[in-house]
Amino acid sequence: MRKPAKTMPRKSVQSRYQKLVRECRELALVHLTDQLNTLFEQVEPTLIDFAQRAETNTAQARFFDAISIMTSHREEVEHDFRESISNGFDAFARGEHISYPTPIIGDDDSCELEMVEDEALEKHLAIQNMISKAQTDCHQQLYALGQRLAVIRGGEKLVRDDIPACPAHITTAYQLATDKLNIDKDLLLTIYLLFGKFVISELQKIYDSFNDKLIEAGLFPNLKLRPNKSAPHRGWQESRHAHSGLAAQNPNTNSDLPGSAGSVIPAQGFSGPQGVQGEGGIQSSGTLPLSEEIFNSIRTLMTIRRSESPELANHPEVKASADLSKLQEKPALISAIADIQSVADTALLPGEENDMGLSPDIKLDTDLIMRARETLAAERAGLYQTLDRDRIPTADLETIELVGMLFEEVLDEESLSNITKTLISHMHTPYLKAAIIDHRVLIDSEHIARQLLNLFVDAGRSWVDEEDLRRGIYYPMQESIHMIITSFQDDFGVFEEQFDIISGLVNQLEVRARVVEERNQEAARGREKLESARGRAYQIIEEHSSGYRLHPVVEHFLHHAWLDRMILMLLRDPEVEQGDEWAEVVGTIDQVLKAGKARSDGNNQEWLLSNLPKLKSKIEEGIASLGEYHQPDIYSLFKLLESAQEPNLPQDRIEPPPSKKPVIGVKKKRAKKQQPATLSAKEQTIMDQLHEVKFGTWFHLQDETGKQHRLKLSWYSPVTNNYMFVDRFGTQALIFPIDTLIRQISRGEAATISIPELPFVDRAMISINTILKKALGL
Repeated sequence: MRKPAKTMPRKSVQSRYQKLVRECRELALVHLTDQLNTLFEQVEPTLIDFAQRAETNTAQARFFDAISIMTSHREEVEHDFRESISNGFDAFARGEHISYPTPIIGDDDSCELEMVEDEALEKHLAIQNMISKAQTDCHQQLYALGQRLAVIRGGEKLVRDDIPACPAHITTAYQLATDKLNIDKDLLLTIYLLFGKFVISELQKIYDSFNDKLIEAGLFPNLKLRPNKSAPHRGWQESRHAHSGLAAQNPNTNSDLPGSAGSVIPAQGFSGPQGVQGEGGIQSSGTLPLSEEIFNSIRTLMTIRRSESPELANHPEVKASADLSKLQEKPALISAIADIQSVADTALLPGEENDMGLSPDIKLDTDLIMRARETLAAERAGLYQTLDRDRIPTADLETIELVGMLFEEVLDEESLSNITKTLISHMHTPYLKAAIIDHRVLIDSEHIARQLLNLFVDAGRSWVDEEDLRRGIYYPMQESIHMIITSFQDDFGVFEEQFDIISGLVNQLEVRARVVEERNQEAARGREKLESARGRAYQIIEEHSSGYRLHPVVEHFLHHAWLDRMILMLLRDPEVEQGDEWAEVVGTIDQVLKAGKARSDGNNQEWLLSNLPKLKSKIEEGIASLGEYHQPDIYSLFKLLESAQEPNLPQDRIEPPPSKKPVIGVKKKRAKKQQPATLSAKEQTIMDQLHEVKFGTWFHLQDETGKQHRLKLSWYSPVTNNYMFVDRFGTQALIFPIDTLIRQISRGEAATISIPELPFVDRAMISINTILKKALGL
């Protein structure tokens, strides 16, 4: 659940802010109406083009029918779309959250256990891909807009989906407006495609207009944005799906973007690997960006060390009287780097065509890292063999050393598998060339080369599956790195191109993982609902039959057919116990029990003689909702009850029908809630902390075989006290009873994983700064 929105500012400024919101709404509606007009103008020629290429008359007719539907419902779609957008602005103006009344994948009220249909899944993916792409393309504009709109909300930090006219708001509004159209799924996806092309791709103009309007009003006029083709991407910590339940959640996926992917439990012995923060981390003074302050600190430390280095005693820049004209120009240095760059490409491993020969222990192969370190050292040595160290400007020497240390940090990154570290290490040479060409690579956190390295680390941590390299993003990363190695000369466009490719693939993986995880959660909730209904129905039957010595036929009927009848009612309506139908069903239990005693009790026999037809009718009507499955149960029960009128018929010859698997999977015994055994003080503390862990927290866990897994907490059942964990692709991987999880944590076999808040390069530079300080005794 999202926290309640804060109230708006007081009247002195509220009126001005309300006017600003109205003006922004008008800007949005005007722009979006223009773009919708363009979209509808393109619907007919686009669908006619498809129709002309259709292979059958039937397929061709579908396209023409779609044109007719879109034309006739255009005004309705535009009206509903604009109304949804306007409602979002109104909600924001009232200080409320924007309402998303219908999920993109709707709940199936008839059966929570049903999987999402393929058609709904494709629509979901199309919508989510549009949202993700727009959020990436407009990252900076949305960030600035969120900062400025937060002022209107009295300083409350806005989650991304509460920004009016944000990608989710606009896309969902269109999805809701077009869901009413009776158009085939494939054609609807085409309509979505047109919406993405003519509306979503133009959103940056809206956000620029909003920001300009708010700047004019004096809201953060000095908030500067740097040119950036693509937004920074921080990997899997951005993709957690917000869920309610175990503990209070970040209210929206946007709040996950810069932060941790989960809570780190502070108990002793219960914390995962920490992000590299560096001892003596630098705090920004506020006058320079943190990344620039760290870089300046590192350069200062390197200058101190250089002045004490005997290897550079004869360097012209160290000897004040030396001739600086002999120093190499940048072209010579770049040419020397290019000579060693081709060598670096030969060690990429493994190729997709031959990874079947890959050692199963490659992720544990420490020789990989040793060889990678040797390769990095050899590349630097090769450079110094080509060029005299004393002829390289000291600034470039420092860049060479700093880039080398940066990639040593890649090899030390605990969150990466060895095969991923080795792959990313091949970026060393092109990254070195990039830093020599443009020193801002090491200073500017927005530089595309720096963003791409951050993306590779995040994507490698989240989407490289060592068990099956084809499944994740390993080979696209390998191809991307190969492209940079072979193509990069001096144009950073190749970095931007590869950033777009990899971030797009990551977005697709995130969307698919969210959908799969949602399916698993729905299935788990359905199982829990079934388990709860089963337990409640069984409890009622046990309470009413307590003290009775049941004939096997009666016992079988109550715990088989009638139990299923009660469970189905509870599943359909959780409030059914308050109604007359439920009272009648429970009353039938008592009547069956009473009828079962008719042979031995004269009063019951007399009652049965006058009430048997009515009782049989109630039972038949009740079981009819379950189909023909339980007819043998009814037949055996009726035969037993009728035998009470035939004293000469031996009762023990009437047997219940052969046991079968119940129609809705109900076992006779009631499932009991898992309760942990007697806990030590340490284990009790762990249990208390587990109840505070947020969904989306990542864990190191062991399965029954002792194999280690990196899994995400996705769902918790308060009915069974079971925790469900999913893998990086959203697939259910392990279900742990609470006592098992507590024991693993207590023994150090399980731990939460901390996700660093800073991007990799920032963390690495802080670590390098700390290493240099220690080396100099500072």
